[in-house]
Amino acid sequence: NEYLFKNNEKTFMDTAGHWAKKDIDFITARELLVGTAEGVFSPEASLTRGMAVTILGRLWDADTSGFTTSRFTDVSKDAYYAPYVEWAAQNGIVAGVGNGQYAPDKVVSREEIAVILANFAEFTGIELEEISAASAFEDEAQISPWAKAGVGTIQKAGIISGKPGNRFDPKGKCTRAEISAILKRLIMNMVK
Repeated sequence: NEYLFKNNEKTFMDTAGHWAKKDIDFITARELLVGTAEGVFSPEASLTRGMAVTILGRLWDADTSGFTTSRFTDVSKDAYYAPYVEWAAQNGIVAGVGNGQYAPDKVVSREEIAVILANFAEFTGIELEEISAASAFEDEAQISPWAKAGVGTIQKAGIISGKPGNRFDPKGKCTRAEISAILKRLIMNMVK
């Protein structure tokens, strides 16, 4: 896949000194995420459900030209993420939120992104190397039943780690900085 060879470095004014600067540089050089404005990355801005699948579609270099309609009533066919949402739904990477809706502008939670990434790995046939043992998080009970398997897969692959105090923070928001770090770890796990 071509995505590994794209290297078009960007410079952002708001990532200097940020904990995820190296990850952000890595991901934006590969054009998986773009700035929010000229020279601005907005690392602490939340990632939306529409943006999450767009990033994975770009990563996989998915051909979305055939996806011109949407199965979800709240995904406008003119939205930049529309073909990616349809591609991801058709391939079992994402499901809607019920009532025929996808909630594209809803902030993606940490447990949702874990499930989406686990589904993405399954769809693409990527073998995720287990680099750490699964261990229970302090807040294990707060992880939704539908997310437990995905969280376990992504944790064992070292792609999403816990937060201080061995918490997973399943309902916590996934920021643009966090998805950059997560994606870099996913790519590093994939290319071995």
